[in-house]
Amino acid sequence: MICVLDADINPAKGGTGAGDAETTDGCQVCRSMWWDSGGLCRPYSETDIGVCEWNHRGSTVLSVIWSLVLFAFTLFEMSLKIEYLGGKKRDLVPFISYATHIFFNMSIPALILLTNFRHMQMDRRRLRRVHGFRWWKALSIRYIVRRVQHLEMGYQLPCRGFLTVCLGWPLFNGMYSLIFYVTMSGSLWQAKLSLVFSVVCMIVWGAFCYLVLLLRLAFLQQQRLELGFLWKHVGEVDICRRRLAMYAEDLGSMRRLVSIWIIMVAAISSWAFSSLLYWEYLAISGGVKVKHDYFVAFNINIWSTNTMFLALPLLAVGGVDLKGTWSQFKQSISQMRCETHDVFWDKILAFCEEQSPVTRVKMLTLMFSALGLFLGLHLSMENQDVYMPTQETYLLTPPDNASYFTHS
Repeated sequence: MICVLDADINPAKGGTGAGDAETTDGCQVCRSMWWDSGGLCRPYSETDIGVCEWNHRGSTVLSVIWSLVLFAFTLFEMSLKIEYLGGKKRDLVPFISYATHIFFNMSIPALILLTNFRHMQMDRRRLRRVHGFRWWKALSIRYIVRRVQHLEMGYQLPCRGFLTVCLGWPLFNGMYSLIFYVTMSGSLWQAKLSLVFSVVCMIVWGAFCYLVLLLRLAFLQQQRLELGFLWKHVGEVDICRRRLAMYAEDLGSMRRLVSIWIIMVAAISSWAFSSLLYWEYLAISGGVKVKHDYFVAFNINIWSTNTMFLALPLLAVGGVDLKGTWSQFKQSISQMRCETHDVFWDKILAFCEEQSPVTRVKMLTLMFSALGLFLGLHLSMENQDVYMPTQETYLLTPPDNASYFTHS
């Protein structure tokens, strides 16, 4: 699921290992890159952590292939749906709901593809010299290993309950859709294949949410180590600045990735829930006659799926972004101040402001969310003939085969 282009996992080389004397500022900062969850310097190799068995020259190709297959199939399915609808006005609302589901499914494979292509544009030597906040760096194997080393993964898996939800909820939604639609409509093989790919994409979505949670927990754990480093080297401004710059850069890259992701989730969810609420309004108000059994089963499926796509990212991130993580870090630094080294702490806090990874919320989120609200209000005021969703709406089979929803 991640970009596995980087063949060299070790973040430091040569004279920066644990056995070297701390004779220069650079050694003290570089040694901190080997911290484990307890703050001990423990250098490792690919063999030590078991990466060498699966991180090979073909890893990038395999990473591109699987994500390309998922992305291409969902894109192809989308094109079939557009061709099937043929621009009919009554199918606009079902199409919007269907499109939001497709966009969610293809979003993670698209991120992985973009990350791999971005890494392939750079050789490894140039990649190590890249500085600044780059969202694609947060999905590289080197970045993820550096983050996970701050968690005690060897003793226990963090947040196993959330992992169960991240894998179980998508699996439930996918299998429910597969059983529900196929059982009620003996659908075509293309439809069954579409549902199988949908199950896989939703599981990938859940796994990505858990990965984001691990990275966020790793930053929270690393904060304690960063504060200890500052306290140990109080008065040494240059050393502390270099250490803080590395932490801010990693957190900034992560926040860029999270911001892009949450913007997409919020925007698409606003459209998904607007179209869904409009369907509910027609059914409850009597605008259409609904077969009760199908309506209940359909609601369980669509509400659970849309809620999953919105709730899991928000739970994984702990909100809409990682702004709270950086604010908490600065507050902890401020609480460590003492009169003896007041000038030192002033410089450190000023440096934190200069290197802040926090950016303003993109207006794109508000714009698309407003469009979703406008869509719901506009449709509710129109007295138009709307084709209500049946399994054929999603499985691309002729709508004449069933009559679960009929206009009154």
